[in-house]
Amino acid sequence: MASPGFPGRLLAKAVDGHLSFQNAELFVASGGKRGPQVDILTPVPYRILTQSVPLENGSQEVKPGLFTIRLYDATMINENQIGLVEALDGAPLNPAIT
Repeated sequence: MASPGFPGRLLAKAVDGHLSFQNAELFVASGGKRGPQVDILTPVPYRILTQSVPLENGSQEVKPGLFTIRLYDATMINENQIGLVEALDGAPLNPAIT
């Protein structure tokens, strides 16, 4: 099933220059789209705001931010082992072409 905003794809196209999603304004200005991303975060500390507070009207109401973060355990691939990642994204390949 395709995600809204990028027909025929499950993941949004990669966007350069957003400092690993830490600069949301630059991410959006560079064409970043909401939804699952093809880019991943490597295991280092990040400052990613997942909630926002409006600056106008003195309101302290917390609203959802641009990003939702889900943490997963890292998979260790040792020497002499092979890791395989399958992403079911994009249009299916034509089976007639070999």
